[in-house]
Amino acid sequence: MLRGLFGENRKDALLRAKEDFEAVCRLQGSSREVRAARIRMGIRCRAVIDETFLEGIEKGAEHLEQCMVAVITGDPRPPLPQAGAFQKIKTINGPVMAYIPLEEAEEVFAIGGLYQREQISGEHALELVQEVANRISLLLQLDRPIEPLEFLSEKLEEDRAAQDLAEIRAAKQRSAQDD
Repeated sequence: MLRGLFGENRKDALLRAKEDFEAVCRLQGSSREVRAARIRMGIRCRAVIDETFLEGIEKGAEHLEQCMVAVITGDPRPPLPQAGAFQKIKTINGPVMAYIPLEEAEEVFAIGGLYQREQISGEHALELVQEVANRISLLLQLDRPIEPLEFLSEKLEEDRAAQDLAEIRAAKQRSAQDD
């Protein structure tokens, strides 16, 4: 099945994704082609970061549920879920495998799990993942850092706007009651 998706087997797709990332990191100069390759890889890395964060949330929730079942049944606690350095992402040319270094993937995955368990706030998760994105941006020699987790940033902004609106309404009600 993956052969059909990628025109190659899974192992080759993973190897190529890592080689492509490393090749872009080694590019020298600032020609239009080099900048385009860096930007294209930055977009792929942003997608990997986003997917890895979401996977950390999902697998973190599954692991928590499995742990609760294990406590109830007296079974041993399941092993912690592990992050991967690769994600299948959608591009305008179809699905491709994309890569970020495993250390960064593990960090983003763990941040997703912490956020899911409400051990860190959304704002803190954004800050921590941005630090990882900044490191990847440096590796890729990007002019501007990758900006990951746009979906979370938008959600937090909407939540803040809703909270501000609720506070304004509450203040108006208190003011009306005082009159």
